[in-house]
This record gives sequence, C-alpha cells and structure tokens, in this order.
Amino acid sequence: MNRVRKSELVTGVVLLCFSGVILLGVRGLPLAHKGTGFGPGAFPFLIGIGLGILAVLQIVKSFFNEGRGLRSGRASAESQAKPITVLMAIIGYTGCINLFGFLVSTILFLFVATRIFGERRYLVGALYAGGFACLTYLFFCVWLKVTLPVWSLW
Repeated sequence: MNRVRKSELVTGVVLLCFSGVILLGVRGLPLAHKGTGFGPGAFPFLIGIGLGILAVLQIVKSFFNEGRGLRSGRASAESQAKPITVLMAIIGYTGCINLFGFLVSTILFLFVATRIFGERRYLVGALYAGGFACLTYLFFCVWLKVTLPVWSLW
C-alpha cells in the first residue's frame, strides 16, 4: 500500500470515528416532536449517518486508488495551517453556542471562516456571515420548527 492510499484510509477511519461520536452525542435527543416536525436530534443524526456513509466510501476508495496524477512533495505551511485553524474555529463555535446562542455564535463563526478562506474585506465577510446565519436561523426555526440555542440575555 503506497503513501497516498494510507492517507486516504486514515482519513476514512477518522471520519468514521467522528461519525460515531456524532451519533453517540445525539442519541438522547428526540428526532421528532409531535405536531411540530423535526426534533433537535434529526439534523445531527442525518449528518452523522451521511458522514458515516461517506467515510466507508472513502475507506473502500483507498484500496482502489493507484495514486496517479498526484503532486509529489510536502504541502506548504499555509495549507497545513488552514485546516487546523478551521478546526479551532469549530471547537470555539461549539463552546460558544450555548453561551451566546445560535444566531450570534453562527455569525461570529462564519465571519471568522470567511477570513480564514481568504476574504479580506470586513464588510463583505460580515454580509456573508449575517445573511447566511439569518437564512439558516429562519430555515430551522420558522420552517422546520427546530428549537435552537438562544442567548441567555434574550
């Protein structure tokens, strides 16, 4: 097994473990509420199932990949730092969501994410973050009637 296939196999196994953690984390949440539709556990449960399926596909793919067309050499320090920065932002987001609520935490997270991925204009990043967070909030709270965390001061 060559180097590329090993990295794909490791990625698949890590994603499969992450899927298991998600599914274990939502096991106590109701998937549906009577008369209101989706419950707070429905979306994370679907994400966990989808991630698990994709992880298994990645593992299977790692055995059939021949490694053609790949660049040799090491990745730059900037390309290695970006995933770590995103992971730290996600960890911060999950830590802040119960403190500041869904809407405020999501706006802050998306603003940071737009900066990480290269948007240098503050106004554009703020518009992306605010617009997407508000649309997501409306989609889940109004249309799906899912209860999301709110800021304790509201």
